[in-house]
Amino acid sequence: MDTAARCRFIDAEKASDDSLAGHSVALLRRARGVPRTTCYAPRVAAFARRVARRAEERPVDETRVLHAGSRGAYGAPRIHAALRRAGRAGGRAGGER
Repeated sequence: MDTAARCRFIDAEKASDDSLAGHSVALLRRARGVPRTTCYAPRVAAFARRVARRAEERPVDETRVLHAGSRGAYGAPRIHAALRRAGRAGGRAGGER
């Protein structure tokens, strides 16, 4: 049984509000020989991706507002300068996406 299958098994068999007959995650991990970080790594990675996506969306939204406010006349250098004046430091390449 591969590690991903072991983690899915542990997730399915753990005790929860719906399934009080389940077992503790620590007991299941020890029985299956799975390190603690292995089962939580996908959740942590998914959370980090969501946070990064939200952080990236905000400057894009601000850039679109600035661009629309100039009736499409502002290019990347002017928008970058406007974002810097507003306290939003970042590389020009990120604003060009």
